[in-house]
Amino acid sequence: MRFSFPAEDDVLRECLTAQQEACVCLYHDYGKTQRETAEIMGIARPTVAFHLRGARDRIQGQAHGPQNPLSLAAGIDDSKIVATA
Repeated sequence: MRFSFPAEDDVLRECLTAQQEACVCLYHDYGKTQRETAEIMGIARPTVAFHLRGARDRIQGQAHGPQNPLSLAAGIDDSKIVATA
């Protein structure tokens, strides 16, 4: 199941799986409840919640950008580092 999205959402939504994309479209864009989304997609409601959480996490990850490769290699989560003046 594929849906079309406004152009400004294309970049962020490219990182989603097809299931995540469909859940986001039905739930957020069309205002369906998780139960309605589940019925339309033929999946369980908890599965919709799972895909919505996964989509949120992926989109937030894209919005914050990738971590510094050196930090990743050192096992440091630099997403929590805050610059101070």
